[in-house]
Formats: sequence, C-alpha cells, structure tokens
Amino acid sequence: MAAPPPPSLSSLQDDAFFVDTWVAQPSLHTLHAPSGEPITLEPKVMQVLVCLASAPGKVVSRDELHACAWPDTFVTDKVLTRAISELRKAFGDDPHDPAIIATIPKKGYRLIAPVHYPPSGDAAPAAAPVTLSLPTDSRSPRSARRPWLWGGLFLLLALVVLGVMRLGTRADSAPTLSPPLALTTTPGHEVSPAVSPAGETIAFAWKGPEGDNWNIYVKQPGAEAALRLTDHPGDDTHPVWSPDGAHLAFVRYTDTDCRIMLVPALSGPERELASCFWYPASDYGIFSPKVDWSPDGRYLAFADRGTPAGSLHIALLDVETDSLRQVTTPTTTPLSHDTDPRFSTDGTRLAFLRSWGPGLDDLHTVNLETGEETRLTSDFRTVLGHDWAPDDRHLVFSSNRNGTFDLWSVPATGGAVQWIPATGWNLKAPSFAREGTRLAYENWTYDTNLWRIDLAGDAADTMAIASSLWDVHPQISPDGDRVAFVSNRGGSYELWTSAPDGTDAVALTAFGGPVVGAPRWSPDGEALAFEVRRTGPSDLYRIDADGGAVHQLTDTSTDEVVPSWSPDGAWLYFGSHAAGSWQIARVPARGGPIEQITETGGYAAALASDGTLYLARHGEAGLWQRTPAGEETLLLPDLAVGDWGNWTLTEAGIHFVDRSARPAVLTFYAFATGIATPVKPLSPGPPRNQPGLSLSPDGRWLLVMRLDQSTSDLMLLDDLAL
Repeated sequence: MAAPPPPSLSSLQDDAFFVDTWVAQPSLHTLHAPSGEPITLEPKVMQVLVCLASAPGKVVSRDELHACAWPDTFVTDKVLTRAISELRKAFGDDPHDPAIIATIPKKGYRLIAPVHYPPSGDAAPAAAPVTLSLPTDSRSPRSARRPWLWGGLFLLLALVVLGVMRLGTRADSAPTLSPPLALTTTPGHEVSPAVSPAGETIAFAWKGPEGDNWNIYVKQPGAEAALRLTDHPGDDTHPVWSPDGAHLAFVRYTDTDCRIMLVPALSGPERELASCFWYPASDYGIFSPKVDWSPDGRYLAFADRGTPAGSLHIALLDVETDSLRQVTTPTTTPLSHDTDPRFSTDGTRLAFLRSWGPGLDDLHTVNLETGEETRLTSDFRTVLGHDWAPDDRHLVFSSNRNGTFDLWSVPATGGAVQWIPATGWNLKAPSFAREGTRLAYENWTYDTNLWRIDLAGDAADTMAIASSLWDVHPQISPDGDRVAFVSNRGGSYELWTSAPDGTDAVALTAFGGPVVGAPRWSPDGEALAFEVRRTGPSDLYRIDADGGAVHQLTDTSTDEVVPSWSPDGAWLYFGSHAAGSWQIARVPARGGPIEQITETGGYAAALASDGTLYLARHGEAGLWQRTPAGEETLLLPDLAVGDWGNWTLTEAGIHFVDRSARPAVLTFYAFATGIATPVKPLSPGPPRNQPGLSLSPDGRWLLVMRLDQSTSDLMLLDDLAL
C-alpha cells in the first residue's frame, strides 16, 4: 500500500508533526526534543521547517523557500541562510554530516530526516499537561533512528499539543519593527551614531564631502543639513552625549597621540579631558578607542593600558579628581584585551567587549560596586558596537555570529540571544536614546570582487569573480583551471572554488558562521589549506580540492594564520603567535608537531625550492629572505606595512605591490639581476592586511581583490521594544 502524501502546507502550519524523533508544533513555534524539552523557534524559522516538511526528501530551492516563508516580503539569501542555521542549531545537526537538513550546492535544501504526520481526522482526547519523553540515543540524531509504534506516538503527540500550551516556557518572539528612517544618505561613510538622551538629535562622525578626515556632526531626524562641530586635521570619532545633552565627548586621534575632547552640542570651543591609548591603525575612524559617560556625569570610561606593556582594560576617569581606576581585568592570554565600555542607564554596571584576538569578541558586564564580571555571549565572533536598552534589561549588539553583521539582543543577566530583524545588510554600532525606544545604527553596503589583470598587453581589467557581497583571498590553482577564494555570498564566509571566469562556483565548506580565510593550493593541486576561526584562535585546516571532509591540522590556544605549502607538499608554513609574538612556524601537511622557524618576527611566508624562506612581518614594512642557515636579510623595503599578503613567489622572482608610487604598481623583483621593475599600475590596488592577489602559473595574468563599493549610512528605528 502506497504511503499517503504529506499534508498540505496549510495543514502543516496548524498541525503538529514529527521530524525523526522530534515533535514540531508550528502554531506554537515550538520544537520538542526527544527528551521532551521545548525549544522555541522564531516564526519564520519554523515556517522554513514547515516548507521543507511539505516536501520531505525532496530538494526545495532557495527561490521556493523564499516564496513559501516570505510570500509578500523581499528578503536576501542571508535571511534564509540564517533560518537554516537556526534550525540546525535547534536540532543539533552538523552541516558537515547532516542527519536532518542537507545543503544541496547551487540548488537549495533537503529535509533528509523521516517526517511523519498524525492521521487526519483523529480527534485529540482531552488530557492534562504531560511531558513527552521519547526513547533516545545519546550519540546523534543520525544514530537515534529506529522503528516506532507510530499510533502510540500520535496519541502522545495529541497530549503534548494540549498540554504544552500551559507550560509557559515560550521565549519572546523576535520584535516586529516598522521601516526605519534613513537619517543620512550622503556619500562616503557616516559612522559612530550617538542618540541624544531625549532622542531628538543624533551625533556622528563623517569625513565630509571631500572625504579628507573624520569630524563630529549633529543632525536632527528629518533635517536636510548636519551641523559640523569639529574641524581638526586629526580624526574625531566616537561621540558620546553628556547626561544633560549639552556637550559631547569624543576621541581625537592623530598620527602621534589620542585624546578625549569635549565640545558643546551646539558648537563652541573645545577642551581636552584626558589622554587615551594610541596605536597605529589604518583607519582611525573605525578602529580608534571608544569612550562613554556615566549617567551622573562624574566618570568617563575608556580602554587604557596603564603601562606601555600592560593589557588593555577598562578604566574610569573621575573628572572631578582626575583619578583613574581600573575596573576590568582581561584574561592572561597574549592577545586578550577589553574595549568599548557602555554604562547602564542606572550607572551600576558597565558593558564591554573582551577580545581574545582579531575577530574573537564577546560581550561582558561588570558590576561597578562589587567588581563581579558576567559573560553574556560565548560566540568568539566580531562585535562592532553595543548599547543598553533604556530599561537596562537587555543589551543590543552588532555581530557576525551568523555570517554578515546583524543586530542582536541578549538579556543583561545572560540568556538566549535573539535576532533583531532590522532593515539593512551589515548593521553596526547600535545606539539607544536613554529615554523611549529610539535606536540608531550604521547600515553598511560593501562589495568586494576579484578582477583579472592581463600582464602581457593593454587589455582592460575585467571583473572575473563577483557577487553582491564579499569575494576575497583569490588563489589560482597550479594548473590555472580553478580559483579558490572566500565568499559570504551564501550568508557565511566559506571556501569556494570556480573556473577563472567565475562560472561553476562551488562551496567546499559549510561552517555556517566561523570566519574562513587565506586558502592555498597544494603544489599538486589536490588539496587546499586555509585558516578558520571557529570558537577561539585561528587554526589551520585542509580539504581535498573536490570537497569532502574537512581536516583540522592545528588546535592550540594561540593563532595559526596564512598557510603556505613547501614545494614538495610535505609542510605548511604559517604565522604563529605561540611565542607571544608573531613568528613563522611549520607543521606537517597532514598534521603533527609544530616547529617554530623564526625568532625575529614573521607573519606570512613562502619557501623556495632552494630552501630559502621569504617572509613578511606583522606591522612592519619590507620582505625578508632567510637562508637555510638562518641568516635573514631585508630584500624588498618597498613592500608596505600591511601588504604581508600582497606578494607572490615564483622560481624567477617575486611579484609584489609597491605603494611608494601613486597609484600602486605591481612590481617584479628578478632573482637573476636583483632589480625590481614596474610591471603594471594597479588602480585600485588590493586592500592591505589581506591576501589580495594571485599570479597565474604562466605569469600572464593576475587576480586582484578590489573593494568596488563601500558606503555606510545611518538608520533610525523609533519603535524597538525588547
């Protein structure tokens, strides 16, 4: 007898059903684990599950899922990717070895777990609330499958449907928001929004129409023009309002120092409040330290080292006595530091970011009376701004915890993190008014693509690999037929390969959140090594060029970055921070003991066939060569600071980006002559601090990473209630 067809989509939205040994209740947005534990899903996440369950075992395309779950709303692919990620998290499903939901590359998703439905027409008997407890296997969803007496389960399901309504365990659903107001739409980047205490004015930083340097502006919603408050050759950023709304404190960053300044909110003479920690940065407006003002106006909070060798921590400056007090203590790991302080509305607590290294941030609070610290998130992801809700019950923060940057909320005492469905693509730097529900944030639009540059003639540069998001870190295969690169076109940063013209693009990994970077082909083209930040420092991984299982090669408490293969394919050379500073180390290509190679610094390296090691150092200009005997010599002084990834080694010499000229020039240093010769202008050149170029095996063309679009505008929400 043929199995009955699955119920209609409308029926599934109202009725409970089984996914393997799990019970889904769409009408209550609830998923019950085999143990009976209820898990609340966001409505649209549950709707995606319903859409998949209406076609069990079949591939459901992304377009079909968009039409099914968001029939009257345009949403981007990242929203669907996030919903799938949330479902997998709820089921405990591994995307690399799925038992519930499988990703079908370039097509969509398939619900591979068995789906069962209560027989139609069965009335649920009246019953008291019960807890459903199904037989389980402690290993995984895949190993827990077994035959069931479905009639008995349907009876239990009926009892649960009635009983769970009275359990009272549902979490609040995601807030429903009205469309935001575009506060600024001027060219360039408007950053660091700060809403005045009453919410009537927003301060922010902007480089102005000429794009020269950052200054502080204020603007009222609906007004056409913004009022400029500062005019200084340094960079003025991160404004914060005084409690009475009469003044703004901000950070002034120059080439030599950092100062916290004060200016009247309606313009007037400035004065200095304090000095702050200075460090070299490529863009002070985004990366300079931040400051906050206590609600009683007595204290300024900011990140400080205390001593030149001290760890960056949060300190409070008493503006009446000029005394400084340390209030947080970072962990003892080499790169750990605390930044970005924000006072609670009542002034009793301070929220801050604790970072264990680049892109490894989590949100914490400290009780200013007891010194007790509370960790609110455990994501190890980049956090770009946070603020307290006016009632101090929640914090809102920006994070790439699911791929691109979204706004999230978390209870101030800790608990479940909730997505905020605000409009925009990459949402950063949330700022609340102290009164009401008004929230400002940055909405970033950027597009990075890979361009082909022919070196043999005058052909125009062509965009080779592109999407509407980030396509970065190009690496051409040894035979020139494939290109490995990193992209978040699917919602999270993953390793992809494609033909050199961008066709036949395939995602090799499905980490679903961790940041992937710096892929390198093995000399035989059979494998790729790359770096991943999963739940802590960066580690090295390996995968076959055709995909398959991902193999972790390093697992330490410090970072391993930017791998490159030895010519014989036996070793991977990389940057390591195990010694407390960046040095070059190596590990067997299939994993094993790590050996430190350098002692004088190194971040990215390549080994030549004669055993010479070429390396760039972190935070220093130049490219060094290291002989097999260990002697090091500065070879290319014109490789700029941050261009550690913008050079490539061949048997004949080294191609590198020379920024001493304008525009930057691709230059070739020949081993035979010892002369560096310009090859072709690069306008624009690849970004710094990225592995941004790759040379074809025949040396006739180049792939270069370019930032083709980058803007940020400020948005304003008037009705965010958490």
